[in-house]
Amino acid sequence: MMSPSFIGFLGLDFRLSLDFRLRTICFLICIFVFNACAKNTKDLDDLENDNDFQDLQNESEDAGTNEDHQSNHDPSQPNDPKIQALQCQGTVTKNTEVKTSYGLVEGKIQGATISFLGIPFANQPIEERRWQKAQALDRCYPDDFKAVMHPPACPQLDDTQVIGREDCLALNIWTPINAKPNTLPVMVFIHGGGNLQGSAGESVQNEVIYDGSLLAEKSQSVVVVIQYRLGILGWLNIDDQINGNFGLSDQIEALKWIKSEISAFGGHDDQITIFGESAGARNVCTLIASPQTKDLFQSAIMQSGACLLPSASQVQSESLSWLAQTPCASTPKHQVRDCLNQQSLVSLLTAKPPQLNIAGKSSNFQPYVDGILLKESPLTVIENGTFHIKSLIVGSNQQETSRSVPQITSEAEYRRLIEAQFGRISAQILNQYPVDTDHTPLDRYIEVTSDAKFVCNAMRIARKAHQSLNLYSYSFAQILSNAPRLKSFGAYHGIELLFIFQQLQKWGYRPNNAELKTSEQMMQYWTNLADLENLELSNGLIEWPLFAQQGETLIFSKDGLKLEIDFKKSTCDFWDELYVDF
Repeated sequence: MMSPSFIGFLGLDFRLSLDFRLRTICFLICIFVFNACAKNTKDLDDLENDNDFQDLQNESEDAGTNEDHQSNHDPSQPNDPKIQALQCQGTVTKNTEVKTSYGLVEGKIQGATISFLGIPFANQPIEERRWQKAQALDRCYPDDFKAVMHPPACPQLDDTQVIGREDCLALNIWTPINAKPNTLPVMVFIHGGGNLQGSAGESVQNEVIYDGSLLAEKSQSVVVVIQYRLGILGWLNIDDQINGNFGLSDQIEALKWIKSEISAFGGHDDQITIFGESAGARNVCTLIASPQTKDLFQSAIMQSGACLLPSASQVQSESLSWLAQTPCASTPKHQVRDCLNQQSLVSLLTAKPPQLNIAGKSSNFQPYVDGILLKESPLTVIENGTFHIKSLIVGSNQQETSRSVPQITSEAEYRRLIEAQFGRISAQILNQYPVDTDHTPLDRYIEVTSDAKFVCNAMRIARKAHQSLNLYSYSFAQILSNAPRLKSFGAYHGIELLFIFQQLQKWGYRPNNAELKTSEQMMQYWTNLADLENLELSNGLIEWPLFAQQGETLIFSKDGLKLEIDFKKSTCDFWDELYVDF
């Protein structure tokens, strides 16, 4: 891991870990405030005090021994036989309570919404379940289950420190107060972090980034944020026993829980949209392509992500390289799983830390085509139109990598970076992106890396998918005008999340009217995806036409909304011919 870096804002410096430097959304917030960033999760010892979550896990240890959890078939329960067998108790007595198939869940008032935090959606992947696909929850929640605390993050590295806990498969829900059952659209968010980092409760200065309360209130929708296994615990692929895609199975299991239970929280179970940013968007594309997700959601939104996945051999190669650095390196093949299960989280996660690079190639610990959860590559599925969703928004930010690249000043540095990163095709790239009086070396390097990894990957998806569904393309160009240092970075990776979740007014930042208006507009477009053609055009909204061969793209900018035809056409034609794999 690299040493911490320094960034300045209004004359002040902030010392940040590599983890935060790579997760640019955290950077964004850090420089809104005049104090050092707090860690995004509690440490391992503090998490042991999360009693409700620990109580549920203790019940999991006793699975099959408590006959009180069994009953005859109840026709009021969902169709899953395991759920039908449960007879979970609880009677709703106040408006902060909801009765689920697994028992009563009590949330808390948060503004004009009720939040339900840390609700488990699957059996927890601990001990012998460490490297097994997600299993449907098969027991009731505790009798007095108060869903008022964010779940522990799934295990990950924060710089060199291991944080999180393995019993992390849970989700957060925000619903408007007095929402009627099965009436409101549902927005399910999948966080980013390279499939190596992140959590539903990601926070800075004790303020949660993915707080869905304002999005739920302003859009009158039910907002859900899910967690899933990360890094080696989510994607390790060594053999038939440890065969990867565990994180993908977690996401599918979460969607099954949501489909089954969300109506009790006010959500319409046939109006579910999934949306994700960065690796979360890659996961959205993977879920669209999975045969296991039919009927689990109807629409999807991809923010700053691609549909490109590593091959099975690439995932396995990185997995075996990692294994070689563990105490189990020389263990006979049939004993590897047992050996790894005996290792501590710290030894596993620090054996060979995977790389996360916003401006370049990252770790291959990702979803892959396994023939079960994913039978074909997402791009193939999209090109063939063999998916089940009806509508898709896809887009990117205009200066995605500006916060993540070296701050070069000379053309020689620019050439060296391009040659090192792109090798044999570097001459073509340098010719396409020359340094001139209008473009500095830094401008060009940001443009190259943003176009190659994000902008043109989004356009590639739009070009392939638009004939098979309602496809809407966007480009985010809004900046933060009242943060002088941030303003110079433009619309960089993750910045749009503060607009979608309307978090702009936290951390001491004062948004201007144009920024607040952009936030309101994005929320309206996102939550009305299923019926955009009939959206009432108020609050400065304009008609968002379907993407067609002319490449109609909606631009969110400081000057308001505008449509652009053939957005980045020649640039993305160039990258389509090169087809660089990020």
